[in-house]
Amino acid sequence: MKVEINLLEQKEKQNMVPYLMALAAVLSILLIWLLLYMDKQAALDEVEDVNSRIQEVRVAQQEYQEELKDEVQTNRLELQRSVEALESNLFPAVSLLERMVSLLPERGFFERYVYVRPQSLLLYVRFDGFQDVAAYTNTLIEEDYVENVSVQQITSNVLEEDLDPTQYRPRYVAEYEVTLDKDLWEEGEEDDED
Repeated sequence: MKVEINLLEQKEKQNMVPYLMALAAVLSILLIWLLLYMDKQAALDEVEDVNSRIQEVRVAQQEYQEELKDEVQTNRLELQRSVEALESNLFPAVSLLERMVSLLPERGFFERYVYVRPQSLLLYVRFDGFQDVAAYTNTLIEEDYVENVSVQQITSNVLEEDLDPTQYRPRYVAEYEVTLDKDLWEEGEEDDED
């Protein structure tokens, strides 16, 4: 049998642990940097997406405000036209009512006074006698500002015999439809002021 003897010095095995640890540390740092870079890119993409949404909302808001402005302008013009139409149909109700009351006979009074159209009235008036109905109708017809007077209906309440005539309400109710001429009324009002 042969025996070999090696007299050369054997090299010591190098300790690889520090190299492996350094390599692991470098790889860990690279992995962490890659994760942070990807997270930063995701955040930048999200910011860009949010900014584009904000821009879309601003554009939509601007369009809506312009549309709303146009709608408000349209509504304002429509309201202005309505106000002008109402003002042109406006009739001085208080002075007209005072004039109508002044034309009533002594024991006549209004039950109802209703505007049915801008220049048309329905009057429900109580009177003592039928002659008062005719007299009031004639008085209305003679007024310049009255275009038309029509007696729609006359009803009568039966008077009980034991009632004092001074303590009861008049028994004839006349329903009138009176059409007025606004221009003539306004001229008459101006003449009264002078």
